Amino acid sequence: MTNSGKNLRLSDPKLLRMQCRIGAAWCDADNGGQAEVRNPATGALIGSVPDMGAAETCVCANRFLVQAGIYEQFAKALVEAVGRLKVGDGLDEATSQGPLIDQKAIEKVETHAQDAPDALEKGGRLLCGGYPHAHGKTFFEPTVILDAKPAMRLAREETFGPVAALFRFDDEAEAIAMANDTDSGLAAYCYTRDLARSWRVSEALQYGIVGINTGIISTEVAPFGGIKHSSIGSGGLPIRPARLHGAEVHLYVGGVQ
Repeated sequence: MTNSGKNLRLSDPKLLRMQCRIGAAWCDADNGGQAEVRNPATGALIGSVPDMGAAETCVCANRFLVQAGIYEQFAKALVEAVGRLKVGDGLDEATSQGPLIDQKAIEKVETHAQDAPDALEKGGRLLCGGYPHAHGKTFFEPTVILDAKPAMRLAREETFGPVAALFRFDDEAEAIAMANDTDSGLAAYCYTRDLARSWRVSEALQYGIVGINTGIISTEVAPFGGIKHSSIGSGGLPIRPARLHGAEVHLYVGGVQ
């Protein structure tokens, strides 16, 4: 929850419900390290880098958790996909990624992507991007960072920009622990070919919305909201019978897509 959201929550101790949305994580798990990486890499782009206003929406993924067995393959596929993006005028149908909202957004994204005291000195490797775009103004290069670490600012703060930080994990339990190690809890995503794993992971992830093998999770037929610092309550809920209203104050309604 942003400082504005926290101040709003504290302004009235009787306030029981509100919605302040923040945070996302991506859990990319395969079955034995032999998964096809093309679809997860494409889904990563849909869920994070281009088609959502330069990754400035609340459900864009900050962290990409990739199993060690496919880590290098996934990184290569993602960089190749990012290289095909066209940065430019958002009114041009050929554009994949438009500008960020203002100069402050550029400064924050550049700090997360390139600042020496931050991402790179803490072990990250810049595979592509990392700087303001040649177009100038508020355009930023699509960026991929390899070997990201939990100590980096981009692991603890929302970037709200076209930066994909790839974290490595060995097994399912480690991935779930890494994904849940955050104060935010709006949206998470998991790619897997194992149906049983998809159920285990979606139940274990501490997020209001979970996407399985998809980077697009919003739908009018499901509730929208997070847990922890990401939300108090959900939007888009259907009208409930009166007898349920008392209980709903104490419940979080989530969705798996």
